[in-house]
Amino acid sequence: MVASDIYEVPIEIRALGTASVYLVRTDQNKFLVDSGMRPSTCGELERMGADLRGLDAILITHMHLDHLGGAMEIKRKYGAEIIMGKEDALLTEMIGEDHLGFLNMLKSLCKSNGVPESVLGQLMRDHPMHREYTRYSEMEIDHKVDTPQSLLNDSSLKALITPGHSPGSISPYLDSGEIFVGDLVLKTITPNISFYDDAADTLSTYLQTLQMVKKYNFTRSNPGHGKPFDNLNNRISEIELHHGKRLEEVLGIVRENYRNAFEITLAMKWSRGRSFDSMNDLERNFAFGEAVSHIRKLANDGLVETSERNGIKYYRAS
Repeated sequence: MVASDIYEVPIEIRALGTASVYLVRTDQNKFLVDSGMRPSTCGELERMGADLRGLDAILITHMHLDHLGGAMEIKRKYGAEIIMGKEDALLTEMIGEDHLGFLNMLKSLCKSNGVPESVLGQLMRDHPMHREYTRYSEMEIDHKVDTPQSLLNDSSLKALITPGHSPGSISPYLDSGEIFVGDLVLKTITPNISFYDDAADTLSTYLQTLQMVKKYNFTRSNPGHGKPFDNLNNRISEIELHHGKRLEEVLGIVRENYRNAFEITLAMKWSRGRSFDSMNDLERNFAFGEAVSHIRKLANDGLVETSERNGIKYYRAS
């Protein structure tokens, strides 16, 4: 027998509003999937009626703050172990040990992709790593998942490795056909695909992951934001179509002239008719990351050529 309850806890991300935390009970284990954005998630769950006594584990679908932020407080109070994908766990530990080094790496990547100093200062000043890096430095990760495998010695509970939205995302699933996708697939918005180093083609990785997940024909999807939904494969097809159109858009922007990634960001059309100037700093980071991930895929697919001037990369359709 499997039972799962969803708790939508508040987060400070304007486009989302809440994060979904799942309390799951199988015949062998009791565990959470994700943990919200802050230590206060523990109290939020208790106030909502979640019975966390006897909790075996917290499965973190990916290393973003709005999914791991409450894990350590829950672990301290209830003794549950923390399980993450290996690549995300290593990145979490690296940020925890040297968040300023991580920010400097991001800053360098932004500069080499054309972000002017005036905008760069704003993006870095209000970056969540400045305010919330202790969520990473305090993390005690008990198990790092790097291959598809059973979890918690539970034959009914397994995990897929589903990179793309983050380098080491995992998606736990149950034999009943229910999968916990984190931010791999969301029902009403398209998950943000960004960058974590100066080379990885994260969008290609993400699209390959979606194709892999499709093959399982899961019956029910539990996302990291919003309520569970059926017809996961249909939603995946919609997301694939979205990225196809966005790749065409970016290719059109660089059809005639060389543009850097920041110029491409300014020229792209964003949801609800928003412009880069109307976004808050977090949304600007998301938008710029989207532009970089799409131009990198086009470059790796041989559809754009790259030129460098004064340390800044420029792109034009081949």
